[in-house]
Amino acid sequence: MFVVIGCSSPEVSNTIFIQISPKSLIVENKTVDKNKFASELKNLVKTKLKAGLKKDAITINVKVDPQTSRGEIVDLETDMRILDLKTVIYSSHENDKEVVLRLE
Repeated sequence: MFVVIGCSSPEVSNTIFIQISPKSLIVENKTVDKNKFASELKNLVKTKLKAGLKKDAITINVKVDPQTSRGEIVDLETDMRILDLKTVIYSSHENDKEVVLRLE
């Protein structure tokens, strides 16, 4: 009888987590300069695609600080559209409500 241990790789999440506030941008628990968001997001998407996920299956989960201006959010959305990421879930630090948007 043989026992196989540790031969499977962990499943890759289809969600990319982002937290934005006027003072910081955190992508997957890593603080990122807002000017480097597009390249960081592109690298994360590439990693997920290499792991076998399809682009349509990738979801962006954005938690927004209430003090964040709409302009800052629009800049992030532009980068997501360029990468053809369409499913975005928005929530706020103030409540547990979530809004799902499809970027077209």
